[in-house]
Amino acid sequence: MPALDRIDDALIERCVSFQQALAVSRAMGRRKPNDAALANAVGVLPCVWSRIQNKPKNRPAYTPEDRYPALCDALGNVGVIQWLAAQVGMELVPKVETREQLLRRELAEIEQARAAA
Repeated sequence: MPALDRIDDALIERCVSFQQALAVSRAMGRRKPNDAALANAVGVLPCVWSRIQNKPKNRPAYTPEDRYPALCDALGNVGVIQWLAAQVGMELVPKVETREQLLRRELAEIEQARAAA
């Protein structure tokens, strides 16, 4: 699986729903798949994908939990996973980071610590 981008945590933290996080992930994604491609990636019919995105009160639909990797791959980022992690007070850290990614993450952590002090 190719490397996936992270979305700025400040953008993800402003999302109050999965649908908003999905919209941000689509807008910020380096890949721009259409709805049919995303439905195919998630393995659902286009009408089900529409319900996942719009979450109608009378007929909501949900992303199959085993299809999140394919959704992230289609978008080119992990924004929806970041949102899920943020809902339980966590944040994502890649298992393997390039030297630049590591330095950027550490710099962001230092800046957050300074701002909190």
